[in-house]
Amino acid sequence: MNIQIVVAKYKEPIDWVRKLSRDYSPIVYDKSRKNLHWPVRFTIRNLENAGREAHTYLHYMLHDYAPGKFDRIVFTQADPFEHSPDFLKLLDRNDEWKDIQPLSWGYMPLHGIPPRKTLEREVSEFIGDARVRTEVYSLHSWAPIGYLDAGAAAILDKYNEANGLEPGENIGAHFLRKCGLERLSEEASRAHIGRFAYGAIFSVADGVLAHFVETNRPQIEQILDVTRQDQINAWMFERLWLHFMGLPFIRLPDGDA
Repeated sequence: MNIQIVVAKYKEPIDWVRKLSRDYSPIVYDKSRKNLHWPVRFTIRNLENAGREAHTYLHYMLHDYAPGKFDRIVFTQADPFEHSPDFLKLLDRNDEWKDIQPLSWGYMPLHGIPPRKTLEREVSEFIGDARVRTEVYSLHSWAPIGYLDAGAAAILDKYNEANGLEPGENIGAHFLRKCGLERLSEEASRAHIGRFAYGAIFSVADGVLAHFVETNRPQIEQILDVTRQDQINAWMFERLWLHFMGLPFIRLPDGDA
């Protein structure tokens, strides 16, 4: 397997990157303005410090992604372990991945976010003994379905205030329109629930990423601008990456009249 791993770095130590097997070709985007020295098989790019990992991922798609060169592409923050304690185990089991593969377990799972009971119950996505799961969330409240998340509520309030939205509006559909992704916005507007990988840590098959980039290339520059416009926008992407790549939203059955 030939895999590109895209690393969004600021000031985090990334010694773990040096330990990757030869399956992986790392490309590190560094926003710390430091000069780093790497072995020959590594690539490093310096980027402006804007837009969090969303800006990094989109920059890669627009400027450095080469369709057909790799079998899969992994996207990760430079310190994936808080969100994905078994990250390196998951990388070792890449032959068991789905075409759209989450690679994290929670927000701060070792500190109770999500709650321990939630993590004990949701094991169906594990790969062997490597812990991994997607979180289900409401497109209207931006919050996980299974537990109270004060951080998500704060993001929702800031986004609604910045965009003049009323409580209960479909936030996913609104944000996707802001990104110029009209078809995906329409799909979100007819749905209620999405799924995401905490920390925006995930992998996609090359064909999946190629389809997204080829279909939406005119919009990617617009989406890059969205990451820079407001800090709150950069936080919104985490919940939508898997859907960008083609994971369908979920519509709940209509209630009885």
